[in-house]
Amino acid sequence: MNYDDDINELKLSAFEKNGLQVYRNYKNSFHKHEIKLFIEECDRGIYENLKDLEQVLDLIIKEDIKYLPIILCSFADECFERLLKRIIPEGVPGGAKSILDGFGSVSSFSNRIQIAYIFDLISKDILLELNSFRKIRNDFAHQWNLEESKKKLKNIINSRSIKIEELLIENGKISEELEEDEQWKCHLVFFVGRIYYESELYYNCIKKGLNPSTVLYSGEQTPKLFKEVTKLVHECLQKHRV
Repeated sequence: MNYDDDINELKLSAFEKNGLQVYRNYKNSFHKHEIKLFIEECDRGIYENLKDLEQVLDLIIKEDIKYLPIILCSFADECFERLLKRIIPEGVPGGAKSILDGFGSVSSFSNRIQIAYIFDLISKDILLELNSFRKIRNDFAHQWNLEESKKKLKNIINSRSIKIEELLIENGKISEELEEDEQWKCHLVFFVGRIYYESELYYNCIKKGLNPSTVLYSGEQTPKLFKEVTKLVHECLQKHRV
């Protein structure tokens, strides 16, 4: 029997190594089967809001950047509300509506971000970036000095740890001659695509005991929804010639 390198290096008898290797092979096989079943389940799903995603992507490219935190947060809030409606169990006292509407415990966008972070409903890097934009959205809504709010927005844009636009420029997907604001919009297009995609599938992946980073993005096979969202994102960039 061929052993994995780490098993081969163990100071064990051939019989013991055989047992470890057989156990690992079965475990890996069952894990791959679980991923296959999960992806098949995802592919049977009906995703009715792809048209909304397409419209939001267009708005991101067309609108002035001072409006984008409002558009981004409104769309993310809708995605979170649909997600929470799916996972709140039937029979909850007062009903799901009392939790999500009015003065409910998860009626505000900030509360939804917190709940999503605590219970691992969506990737934490998405939630942290969204929370920054939520604060800027509130600034634009409640302050008359838009230039001051715009400076804060610029600071958030420049302080991001992940800058997708830099990868797009490196890979020749967008022109490095684009103005800084237009480059950031390209990042935002991908960011919004991730929000939609993960609000549909991330939590289900966690419930199955699977790793979303591997299964949803970088596995041998990804759900069809990943391809559909990616297609919309690239079509948006091509349509607006960025």
